[in-house]
Amino acid sequence: MYKESWLLSVIPFVFLVGFWLLFSPQKLFFTLVFLAPLSIALRRIVPGLDFDFWFPTEPILVILLGLLIVRSIQERFFAKELRNHPVFIAILFFLGWLIIAIVPSELPVVSIKYFLVRFWFIGIFFYLSYIMFMRDKKNIKKYLWAYISGMFIVAVFS
Repeated sequence: MYKESWLLSVIPFVFLVGFWLLFSPQKLFFTLVFLAPLSIALRRIVPGLDFDFWFPTEPILVILLGLLIVRSIQERFFAKELRNHPVFIAILFFLGWLIIAIVPSELPVVSIKYFLVRFWFIGIFFYLSYIMFMRDKKNIKKYLWAYISGMFIVAVFS
């Protein structure tokens, strides 16, 4: 019976993510960077689903974004030096345009999901990365090594 349920194999992963989220969100972030190239579409694991997302990165992205938002509100923190940065302004225009495009969309659910995916990717891979890099410059090397290691595995098995 347990061999037929893929949910049981997800339980250790959920506990590990929860542990890292509570005690070491930085390790969870670098794990996310490592897993980004290794992610696969959920439809490849579970065929016949009505929805799709990239596993395991998108659930971790959502969890980290939630934590980032909660901590930013609690600590009343926003990287003020980003407000006038041209890349940040371009990202705001892009996200604003995506919100505007939801209104006339023929498939608003798809447009909303597209916006949310872009929002959590930008929130983590741009904003959280910026914060981590500004706190400690060594995090840039850790980030690169995590990503290169994941990409190396993809290159070897492709």
